[in-house]
Amino acid sequence: MPPPSLTDLLLHDTGRPVRATAVLRIALAAVFIQAGAGKFVDHGSYIERFERWGFGLAPGAAVVVAGTAELLGGAALLANLAPRASALGLGGLMTVALISAGPLDGGRAVWLPVMLMAGLGVIVAAGGGRLRAAPGTARRTAAVSPPARRRRP
Repeated sequence: MPPPSLTDLLLHDTGRPVRATAVLRIALAAVFIQAGAGKFVDHGSYIERFERWGFGLAPGAAVVVAGTAELLGGAALLANLAPRASALGLGGLMTVALISAGPLDGGRAVWLPVMLMAGLGVIVAAGGGRLRAAPGTARRTAAVSPPARRRRP
């Protein structure tokens, strides 16, 4: 059997199902859904922060983009839909957060994105785990598929 393609790795959970990664995935989903919702609930405060962090001419748009990405990425992690791709995208978002807010705010703006990136890295490496909110969305692999029946000639 050939090794899985990059598309298979990112879009289909081809890794060994592990409950610990499912628990991590659900915890990360809760963090990102809460953070994304916060950007819409307290929009004005986030616009001020994004201006301070150097998002220049369109801090309001940057808040909407970041909040939407966190909500969609968190929801995808929660539902275990393309968990590796979702974690990779959220990891990129956390890299931007670390680079923009970290040097100015320090403390939590440094350690929180790093911790989240570490957890997201586990999901990228190991997959989403066994627990699934949307059954039947993962493609079956040869390792877990039942053996094919051979027809006699």
